[in-house]
Amino acid sequence: MSANDSILALAQLVDDSGFLAGEDLDGRDPGLFVDDFLADAVLRPTSTEEVSAILAHCNKHGIAIVPQGGMTGLVRGTQTGRGNIVLSLERMNAIEHIDPVSRTARVQAGVILQKLQEKVAEHDMD
Repeated sequence: MSANDSILALAQLVDDSGFLAGEDLDGRDPGLFVDDFLADAVLRPTSTEEVSAILAHCNKHGIAIVPQGGMTGLVRGTQTGRGNIVLSLERMNAIEHIDPVSRTARVQAGVILQKLQEKVAEHDMD
């Protein structure tokens, strides 16, 4: 399987708005202190099942993955290169459960910390 075919196969693992490539990547924020966004595609899964399928495919075909969350880090951990695929968790952003008694919250991987802090403050958990 060619690199292009392998990337196109990744598009089948997410819904239509979950795969970005080509012109869809123009203007994509490369992150703080990074000059250019160089990845070949961005995958934006909505479930752990999709993440698992993406990781299995990339592992099988030797495709490098750059995971991205809120893009607020200062250590260049989300810097991309040619041939990389970005695994963006931005659509996995649900706050699933807040338990004020045990003072815990169950959230998806893409929840932005500020949104979580605002939500738990409503339960006097700040």
